Amino acid sequence: RDWARQQIRSFKQGNLRTDNYITRFLALSIQGGLGNEHAVELLERNVNPRIAEQIYLQDTRSDDLALAAEEVRRVGRAMELYAMHQGGGSTKQTTTPQRRPGSSNQYQNHSRGFKLFGLQPGQGAPMDIGAVQGGQMRRFKGS
Repeated sequence: RDWARQQIRSFKQGNLRTDNYITRFLALSIQGGLGNEHAVELLERNVNPRIAEQIYLQDTRSDDLALAAEEVRRVGRAMELYAMHQGGGSTKQTTTPQRRPGSSNQYQNHSRGFKLFGLQPGQGAPMDIGAVQGGQMRRFKGS
């Protein structure tokens, strides 16, 4: 019980996805036997500040832990979805490439996606584009 209380006081969201954070936070608050009001206060203080700000701006703050957690989850998911659409798929703020076990970041090739297929951008088998276009044109013109 004391361990859980100590953990929850310093349990910041950081780069955790909102769903994971809320699940862990609620588990710790139950283990620590925190009162509703104190748990809501800690949730607001330790969640991503941008999420807390949106909850205040939208005036959807709640003094009930279950409702507060659900609101954090709703706003957090929306922000993560927005970040994925804006930034190309990752909800985590990564400034350095992830290290793979047994590899060195120093010599990593930055066009990994192309290397998998043995191709480089702008290279590939030559195509007779006229043949493809001509076939398409005949199909649509006279029918």
